[in-house]
Amino acid sequence: MECSDRNMRIENKYPHDPGIYIVKLVKSAFGLPPGCIIYVGKGNDVGKRVNQEVGKCSGPATLFRSIGLLLGKTVIPGSGKNFRFIERREIAEWFKEYTVHEVTKCDWEREEKALIRRHRPPFNIVHNSRYCYPGLLELRRKARAIAMGRCRHLTL
Repeated sequence: MECSDRNMRIENKYPHDPGIYIVKLVKSAFGLPPGCIIYVGKGNDVGKRVNQEVGKCSGPATLFRSIGLLLGKTVIPGSGKNFRFIERREIAEWFKEYTVHEVTKCDWEREEKALIRRHRPPFNIVHNSRYCYPGLLELRRKARAIAMGRCRHLTL
């Protein structure tokens, strides 16, 4: 199945199949309007991947970490390259209140890049660094340094 915009099929449950997911705002946040696509992701098990992004599984992923930084949450020193936060539950609650997730089963390897190019989601870094949220790359660099024990605090 193709998953271009015009024939995207939204699943009620997150399938445990390869696919694409889109995260949209339902409320204004970080100066972005409701309805804004803030992230496009992919996964071999798209259901598991969505749960990682919104903090429902162990090992929160890229979007979760970016939102945690913008919310000013505390990076755990020594938590490693894929840094973690003390206030993990609060970040997961933010996702429940501010976002919706659309999931489709498709050939994700080809479609993810096309959707990122089309929508320029501000929290996608790969394939989108020129359009990502202002200051996000620097915040992530500093957070990783704290998590790796190379510095003590994060200044926004």
